Amino acid sequence: MGGKAGLFEPLNLFDMVKEVKMYTLICDGCGADLNSSFGEAVAWSDVESNLEIADCSDWLTLKKKHYCPDCWVVDGAGNRVRKGIDNDPEFHPGYAIY
Repeated sequence: MGGKAGLFEPLNLFDMVKEVKMYTLICDGCGADLNSSFGEAVAWSDVESNLEIADCSDWLTLKKKHYCPDCWVVDGAGNRVRKGIDNDPEFHPGYAIY
């Protein structure tokens, strides 16, 4: 049919698959994927969307690292700190969260 796919020729679906760059956020404490809680494959086309989702999902951002809710606690003074290292000044000098 002139070198073009005919009306009734099967389509090659792999010709329609395109690789795209997407982002997710991984917990620096346990390796949990921020977007796995959605129950399906989810990723975002920009980094900022992950940070917004993390903020709304009780993730802790501490010294440019990100921790899921399973990896941090609220200490006796009401500060959010990493589990197991709440007295380590390297991770939160003066309990500064950001």
